[in-house]
Amino acid sequence: MQYKNHLIKIAFVMVLLSGCSDQKTADPSDISLDGLDSVEREEVNFMMPTRIVSDGEDAYLADSSSGLIYRFDLDKKQAEVNCNDPTCGHTDETCSAYTEAGINSVRREGDQIYAYGTYHIYKIGKNEKEEVAEGNYGEAYEKVIFGDYIAYPKDGDIIVENFREGEEVQRFEDIVPYTQGNFYYGGALWYITEDLDLVRLDIKSGEASTIEETGVTRACVYKGAVYYIQVDQQSSAGENTLVRYTHEDQNKTPVAENVFYYNFKNDSIYYITWPERDFCCCGFNGNNAKVLIEKANPIVWSFPEYDNLLISFSDYYTYYIYDIETNMVDYDHPFKMEQVMGQ
Repeated sequence: MQYKNHLIKIAFVMVLLSGCSDQKTADPSDISLDGLDSVEREEVNFMMPTRIVSDGEDAYLADSSSGLIYRFDLDKKQAEVNCNDPTCGHTDETCSAYTEAGINSVRREGDQIYAYGTYHIYKIGKNEKEEVAEGNYGEAYEKVIFGDYIAYPKDGDIIVENFREGEEVQRFEDIVPYTQGNFYYGGALWYITEDLDLVRLDIKSGEASTIEETGVTRACVYKGAVYYIQVDQQSSAGENTLVRYTHEDQNKTPVAENVFYYNFKNDSIYYITWPERDFCCCGFNGNNAKVLIEKANPIVWSFPEYDNLLISFSDYYTYYIYDIETNMVDYDHPFKMEQVMGQ
């Protein structure tokens, strides 16, 4: 009898183990990255890299304090909560604008907008919301969505997970990211670490390589090249150089000096200088630099299908269109989020 009970216990343990084996990490060679680089990752904001994105028609903003998604109609120059129900209080999951308290990221993949926080991933459209995944993705901002995958920091590592299957497919150990510069490009994740190193994490091979050591901030990708700011930490003035890096030939080219924040539109670079905080622009190679607005210190968003720029100054809840042809800010038609926050 004792022998029979012993066999039953062994069988029970084997069942448990077989169940656990289903949760093993998937083979990274099965990851499909086809077509992901077709998205022009042009929309970058370097104060908080994932706060506003566009689907090609409207811009969407995630407000972490309220958990709400706001929509900017760029043509009509109107800001609205992403909900068209006049009776809605925008306080729970039944609302198409409400996600979760502390929502901290929106990203674009193809023509689709994703919003995600600690526990949920939502697909966002005009007055629409669909939950596509639920998990524990951490509270940090440094999450990256690419295709059906999400990368997020956890316990000192970077986890890559198929969020539709809930399956871990890759893990990069001892990578603790910094907030200003993380994205997918060319089969790899690119992160700025807490030590201010720029690292490339090859998703299929699992290899991590350091592209630039120390003093790196505000990285992005634009038209086949990676850009980042290299801070001279030996200089008391903290001189900032915008650098272009092409991975194929591992070439690094200084583009512009004294750059604080920056973005791209039509092969021009729009940037804020340091320490003057002037709003400037220059050519793709740093040529023909000029001051647009002195001591303006705006934050700049650029959307691939939209001709102009979206900017904000010191007010988190107010945004403006900057016309790149006239070099004028449209102060008469602000996007003011506080107009709809009390609905």
